[in-house]
Amino acid sequence: MPHMTIGCFDNDDDFERAIDETKGVIDSFKTIANEVSVEIIDENEDSIIELVIPLA
Repeated sequence: MPHMTIGCFDNDDDFERAIDETKGVIDSFKTIANEVSVEIIDENEDSIIELVIPLA
């Protein structure tokens, strides 16, 4: 599943630094999405699919 994760931050300074460090990233891809999933990552880093929205 294409996505970009820049991290989980405890404070605004770390978040802002991550944004500054990744704003120059230029990645490109093409795909056809059949659905969109909303995923929650819990404190144990387990993935929980909260919602799936079909697009077709």
